[in-house]
Amino acid sequence: MISFGEKGIFYKNLPEKITLRESESWSQNYLINDSIKNYDWKITKETQEILGYETRKDTAVVDSTTTIEAWYAPKLPFKNGPDDFDGLPGLILKVEQISHHNDKSTTKTYTAISIKVGDEKTKITRPKKGKQVTPEEFKKENDEQMKKMREMYSEGVDKD
Repeated sequence: MISFGEKGIFYKNLPEKITLRESESWSQNYLINDSIKNYDWKITKETQEILGYETRKDTAVVDSTTTIEAWYAPKLPFKNGPDDFDGLPGLILKVEQISHHNDKSTTKTYTAISIKVGDEKTKITRPKKGKQVTPEEFKKENDEQMKKMREMYSEGVDKD
């Protein structure tokens, strides 16, 4: 099975400033260990209602090809959000990550579909399943496996 999807558990530890993502690739389980990214958020005056909460828009430039638009709810005082997005003065309810490559744009969007605020504390356990790697090591191992697969399938084929 070949899978590069982002299925599995995503764990974020704010005090330690780390993320752990369970992933399966080439029939092997991985635990990708990364640091929480610090975005240089720029405040805008735009607002929008999401799930009954007034949200405010902040933007950040990741690099020369990628920007982020995040909508956070100040009335939900949790400096957190989906995936590795956080650092705003309220819970992030929507994120659009926009990438530009070769005159084409792609957008990855995360949008909250419901909010349940409870009084109970939920115990969150740190995932341990899989070979611990950095994102760079994970990419390198996948690239090596892809190269092996290409070589395996190209053997025995006449090349002009």
